[in-house]
Amino acid sequence: MFAVVYQAMLLLSCRPLDTVGVRLVGLIIGLEFLYTTLGTEMHEAELLWTDGVECAGLRYAFLAARAVWGGAFAAACVAAAWSCSSRRALGRLWITMRIACPTALLLPTTHPGLRLFWGDCAVTADAGTQYPLAGVTGTLIWSVTGTVIFTLLLTERNRGRAGLPEESRKLAAVGTLLGATYCNPVDQLVDEAVELFTVLPFSLLTVDVLRPTWTNADYAVMRPKLRTCDVGECDAFVSHAWADDAEEKYEAIAAWAASFERRWGREPLLFLDKCCVDQQDVRRSLRGLPVYIGGSRELLCCVGPTYCSRLWCILELFCFLTLRGSTDAITILRTGSMRRSSGASELEAADNILGPQLSTFRLSEATCSLATDQDRILSTIEAAFGLQEAFNKVVRELFDLGPERSANLHLKKAQRVSRGWSQRIPLLPTRSYSDRTITHTEDGGEEADGAGEGGVLARLTSLMRQLTTASEAEGGGLGGGASSLV
Repeated sequence: MFAVVYQAMLLLSCRPLDTVGVRLVGLIIGLEFLYTTLGTEMHEAELLWTDGVECAGLRYAFLAARAVWGGAFAAACVAAAWSCSSRRALGRLWITMRIACPTALLLPTTHPGLRLFWGDCAVTADAGTQYPLAGVTGTLIWSVTGTVIFTLLLTERNRGRAGLPEESRKLAAVGTLLGATYCNPVDQLVDEAVELFTVLPFSLLTVDVLRPTWTNADYAVMRPKLRTCDVGECDAFVSHAWADDAEEKYEAIAAWAASFERRWGREPLLFLDKCCVDQQDVRRSLRGLPVYIGGSRELLCCVGPTYCSRLWCILELFCFLTLRGSTDAITILRTGSMRRSSGASELEAADNILGPQLSTFRLSEATCSLATDQDRILSTIEAAFGLQEAFNKVVRELFDLGPERSANLHLKKAQRVSRGWSQRIPLLPTRSYSDRTITHTEDGGEEADGAGEGGVLARLTSLMRQLTTASEAEGGGLGGGASSLV
C-alpha cells in the first residue's frame, strides 16, 4: 500500500514542463517494478529449484506470468519517460499505472482464493506453508489500492487541481517561459528583455507588414525605423494569425488606432512580432515574451477565421491573462473573412462565421507547425490551469459574442463605447511625440514626467521574481526556458 501511495505522489509532483523530473520518476517507477517483481520471483524460483515441491511446474508457470507482467510495465515506464516530450511522457506514465494496477488483479499469484482450488500448488511469497498467503496478500493490497487511487481518485480533472494554488501554478508556467533559474537571475533576464523591447509606430504599419510573405529582408529595412521602448510605453501588443487576411487585419487595427488617436491626440505604439522580435536572434528575443506582454498597456487580438487554431496566438493570450489577472485590458477585433449574403449585414455575416468557432473554442484543436512547439505550449498552459477545460472556459467567456458585445467589438465599431479605454487599463506611462514621459489618469488627463518608468519596471521585476519563486517551488524550469519554444 505504501508503495502505490508514493508512486502516486511522485507522479503528482511532476508537471508537464518538468522534463528532467518526469524522466527521473519514470526511471524510478520502472526500477520499482523490476525490483518488486523480478527480485521476489527469482527468490521463489530458487527455493522451488533447490527444495523441490509438489506442482513445481504449475508454480513456475505462475512465476513466469508475473515476471512477464513486471518486466513489461517496467519497460513501459522507462520507454514512456524517455521517448517523447515531457507532456506526453507524463500522460503515458499515468496511463501505465492505471493499467498496471487492475491487471495485477488478474495474475494467478494475486488471488488468495487460488489456494482453495489448487491447495499446495498456490504460489506464496516464501514457497512455504507457515504463512501461505503473506506475499499474495501484499500484491492484492497493492493492486486494489492502486486501482482505486489511479483509476477512481486521480482522474485528469482531479490531478489538475492538485499541487500549488492556481495563481502559483500560473506564475510557475510563465516563469518557465521566461527561463528564470539560479544561473539566470530574474533581474538580468528582465534587463535583457527590456534592452530588446522595441515598438512600431502605427504610421509605419502597412498591409504588407501583416502578410505572411513579409521576409527578413523587409525586416532589415524596417528595423532602423523602430523605436526603443521602456516597460509600460507600448500601447498594445498585437496578437494575430498570419494566415488571416492582411487587409482585414489592417482595417481592424486602423479603426482601433483612429479611436486611440482621437482620445489621446497621438498615434499608438504597437508591438508586432515580425517587426519587433529580433530576427537575427529569435531565441533570445522570445525569452522576453512575458516582459513584452506584461509591459504593454493592452492586448489587441485580431481574431479571424484561423486565430483560435494557432497555438502561438493562444500562448500570447495566456501570458496576458496570467500577468494581468483579468480580461479588462484585452480588446477583441473581429476580422473574419466573410461574404455577405443578400440582405445580411456585415456584422451578421461575421457572427455566422466566427460565432460558433469562438463560442466552442477548444485548446486541443489549436496547432502549430512544429510538434515540439505544440507540446511545449500545451504543457505551459496545462501546468497553469491544471486541465484544458478550465482554460477553454476563460477563453470562451472572453470571446462571448452576445449582440451588445459583438457591436462593441466589431471592427467598424472599435471605439468600445461600453467602457472608457482609460478605465480598463493600469496606469502605466506612455511616450508622446516629444519623447517626454506622460501618464494617463483615470479622468483622461495627463501628468508629465511624474509617473517614473522605473516604478513600472520595478513592479514588473517584482512580478518576475514571483515567477521565479513559484517556478522553483513547482519544480518548473527543469524543462528549459522559452528557447525550446522555437
